[in-house]
Amino acid sequence: MNETHIMLDLETLGTAPGSVILSIGAVKFGNGAIQSRFTRHIHPASCERAGLTCDAATALWWMKQSEAARQALITHQKTAVQLEQALLDLMAWLNDLGDIRQRLIWGNGASFDCTVLAAAYRACHISLPWRYSNERCYRTVKALHPEIPEAAREGIHHDALADAEHQANHLMQLLPNL
Repeated sequence: MNETHIMLDLETLGTAPGSVILSIGAVKFGNGAIQSRFTRHIHPASCERAGLTCDAATALWWMKQSEAARQALITHQKTAVQLEQALLDLMAWLNDLGDIRQRLIWGNGASFDCTVLAAAYRACHISLPWRYSNERCYRTVKALHPEIPEAAREGIHHDALADAEHQANHLMQLLPNL
Protein backbone atom coordinates (compact mmCIF):
# COMPACT_ATOMS: atom_id res chain seq x y z
CA MET A 1 0.00 0.00 0.00
CA ASN A 2 1.38 3.41 -0.99
CA GLU A 3 0.30 5.36 2.10
CA THR A 4 -0.04 9.12 2.33
CA HIS A 5 0.92 10.35 5.81
CA ILE A 6 -0.70 13.57 7.03
CA MET A 7 0.04 15.22 10.38
CA LEU A 8 -2.83 17.34 11.59
CA ASP A 9 -2.81 19.98 14.33
CA LEU A 10 -5.60 22.22 15.56
CA GLU A 11 -5.73 25.26 17.77
CA THR A 12 -9.09 25.40 19.51
CA LEU A 13 -11.17 26.98 22.24
CA GLY A 14 -11.96 23.63 23.84
CA THR A 15 -10.68 20.09 24.21
CA ALA A 16 -13.80 18.08 23.35
CA PRO A 17 -15.42 17.26 20.02
CA GLY A 18 -17.68 20.17 19.16
CA SER A 19 -15.15 22.84 20.20
CA VAL A 20 -14.50 26.05 18.28
CA ILE A 21 -11.50 25.66 15.96
CA LEU A 22 -9.23 28.68 15.56
CA SER A 23 -6.78 27.17 13.08
CA ILE A 24 -5.94 24.02 11.16
CA GLY A 25 -2.40 23.06 10.24
CA ALA A 26 -1.50 19.95 8.27
CA VAL A 27 1.53 18.56 6.48
CA LYS A 28 2.08 15.66 4.15
CA PHE A 29 5.29 13.92 5.16
CA GLY A 30 7.43 10.89 4.46
CA ASN A 31 10.87 9.80 3.30
CA GLY A 32 12.40 12.12 5.90
CA ALA A 33 10.80 15.33 4.62
CA ILE A 34 7.77 17.58 4.77
CA GLN A 35 6.31 17.37 1.27
CA SER A 36 3.30 19.68 1.37
CA ARG A 37 1.70 22.15 3.80
CA PHE A 38 -1.82 23.37 4.55
CA THR A 39 -3.03 26.03 6.95
CA ARG A 40 -6.28 27.89 7.51
CA HIS A 41 -7.33 30.27 10.23
CA ILE A 42 -11.01 30.31 11.11
CA HIS A 43 -13.43 33.00 12.30
CA PRO A 44 -14.62 31.75 15.72
CA ALA A 45 -18.10 33.19 15.15
CA SER A 46 -18.55 30.92 12.13
CA CYS A 47 -17.80 27.94 14.38
CA GLU A 48 -20.40 29.12 16.88
CA ARG A 49 -22.97 29.49 14.06
CA ALA A 50 -22.28 25.83 13.21
CA GLY A 51 -23.02 24.88 16.84
CA LEU A 52 -19.44 24.54 18.07
CA THR A 53 -18.74 25.86 21.57
CA CYS A 54 -16.01 27.52 23.64
CA ASP A 55 -14.66 26.19 26.91
CA ALA A 56 -13.73 28.74 29.59
CA ALA A 57 -10.85 26.61 30.90
CA THR A 58 -9.27 26.54 27.43
CA ALA A 59 -9.69 30.30 27.03
CA LEU A 60 -7.86 30.73 30.36
CA TRP A 61 -5.18 28.29 29.17
CA TRP A 62 -4.62 30.48 26.09
CA MET A 63 -4.10 33.49 28.37
CA LYS A 64 -1.16 31.63 29.98
CA GLN A 65 0.57 30.88 26.66
CA SER A 66 3.42 32.91 25.23
CA GLU A 67 2.86 36.42 23.96
CA ALA A 68 3.95 35.20 20.51
CA ALA A 69 1.28 32.46 20.47
CA ARG A 70 -1.47 34.82 21.61
CA GLN A 71 -0.41 37.52 19.16
CA ALA A 72 -0.32 35.01 16.31
CA LEU A 73 -3.95 34.10 17.00
CA ILE A 74 -4.94 37.76 16.78
CA THR A 75 -2.83 38.43 13.68
CA HIS A 76 -4.18 35.35 11.89
CA GLN A 77 -7.73 36.62 12.24
CA LYS A 78 -6.91 39.05 9.41
CA THR A 79 -6.77 36.09 7.01
CA ALA A 80 -9.41 33.94 8.72
CA VAL A 81 -12.13 32.23 6.72
CA GLN A 82 -15.50 30.75 7.58
CA LEU A 83 -15.42 27.27 9.14
CA GLU A 84 -17.15 25.60 6.20
CA GLN A 85 -14.67 27.14 3.76
CA ALA A 86 -11.69 25.96 5.83
CA LEU A 87 -13.10 22.42 5.94
CA LEU A 88 -13.73 22.39 2.19
CA ASP A 89 -10.23 23.77 1.54
CA LEU A 90 -8.69 21.03 3.70
CA MET A 91 -10.76 18.41 1.87
CA ALA A 92 -9.57 19.73 -1.53
CA TRP A 93 -5.93 19.73 -0.36
CA LEU A 94 -6.25 16.16 0.92
CA ASN A 95 -7.98 15.02 -2.27
CA ASP A 96 -5.11 16.46 -4.33
CA LEU A 97 -2.72 14.24 -2.34
CA GLY A 98 -4.31 10.97 -3.37
CA ASP A 99 -6.80 8.24 -2.64
CA ILE A 100 -8.81 8.44 0.59
CA ARG A 101 -8.11 4.74 1.24
CA GLN A 102 -4.37 5.43 1.47
CA ARG A 103 -4.67 8.58 3.60
CA LEU A 104 -3.33 8.11 7.15
CA ILE A 105 -4.24 11.05 9.39
CA TRP A 106 -2.00 11.55 12.41
CA GLY A 107 -3.01 13.71 15.37
CA ASN A 108 -1.40 14.51 18.69
CA GLY A 109 -3.68 12.36 20.81
CA ALA A 110 -6.14 9.65 19.95
CA SER A 111 -9.05 11.75 21.18
CA PHE A 112 -8.18 15.27 20.07
CA ASP A 113 -7.22 16.53 16.60
CA CYS A 114 -9.03 13.94 14.50
CA THR A 115 -12.13 13.77 16.71
CA VAL A 116 -12.49 17.55 17.07
CA LEU A 117 -12.08 18.07 13.33
CA ALA A 118 -14.48 15.21 12.53
CA ALA A 119 -17.10 16.86 14.77
CA ALA A 120 -16.69 20.10 12.82
CA TYR A 121 -17.20 18.27 9.52
CA ARG A 122 -20.37 16.71 10.96
CA ALA A 123 -21.60 20.08 12.23
CA CYS A 124 -21.21 21.50 8.71
CA HIS A 125 -22.79 18.42 7.09
CA ILE A 126 -19.63 17.71 5.06
CA SER A 127 -18.31 14.19 4.53
CA LEU A 128 -15.14 13.35 6.42
CA PRO A 129 -12.19 13.38 3.99
CA TRP A 130 -10.50 10.36 5.56
CA ARG A 131 -11.50 6.94 6.83
CA TYR A 132 -11.92 6.76 10.60
CA SER A 133 -9.92 3.52 10.55
CA ASN A 134 -6.95 5.45 9.10
CA GLU A 135 -6.55 7.76 12.09
CA ARG A 136 -3.21 7.47 13.87
CA CYS A 137 -1.86 8.81 17.18
CA TYR A 138 1.52 10.55 17.28
CA ARG A 139 1.38 10.87 21.08
CA THR A 140 1.16 7.09 21.48
CA VAL A 141 4.17 6.44 19.22
CA LYS A 142 6.10 9.18 21.04
CA ALA A 143 5.35 7.56 24.42
CA LEU A 144 6.56 4.18 23.11
CA HIS A 145 9.95 5.67 22.16
CA PRO A 146 11.07 7.95 25.01
CA GLU A 147 14.69 7.26 24.08
CA ILE A 148 14.29 9.41 20.93
CA PRO A 149 13.97 13.03 22.09
CA GLU A 150 12.24 15.76 20.15
CA ALA A 151 14.46 18.24 18.32
CA ALA A 152 14.44 21.87 19.38
CA ARG A 153 11.24 23.61 18.37
CA GLU A 154 11.10 25.87 15.34
CA GLY A 155 8.32 28.38 14.88
CA ILE A 156 5.75 29.49 17.41
CA HIS A 157 4.61 26.86 19.89
CA HIS A 158 0.81 26.49 19.53
CA ASP A 159 0.75 27.64 15.93
CA ALA A 160 -1.12 24.83 14.13
CA LEU A 161 1.19 24.61 11.10
CA ALA A 162 4.40 24.90 13.13
CA ASP A 163 3.13 22.23 15.53
CA ALA A 164 2.13 19.89 12.68
CA GLU A 165 5.59 20.25 11.11
CA HIS A 166 7.35 19.67 14.44
CA GLN A 167 5.27 16.56 15.19
CA ALA A 168 5.76 15.13 11.69
CA ASN A 169 9.52 15.65 11.86
CA HIS A 170 9.71 13.92 15.23
CA LEU A 171 7.49 11.06 14.04
CA MET A 172 9.83 10.49 11.09
CA GLN A 173 12.67 10.11 13.63
CA LEU A 174 10.57 7.71 15.67
CA LEU A 175 9.45 5.67 12.65
CA PRO A 176 12.13 6.19 9.97
CA ASN A 177 10.41 3.89 7.48
CA LEU A 178 7.48 6.28 6.97
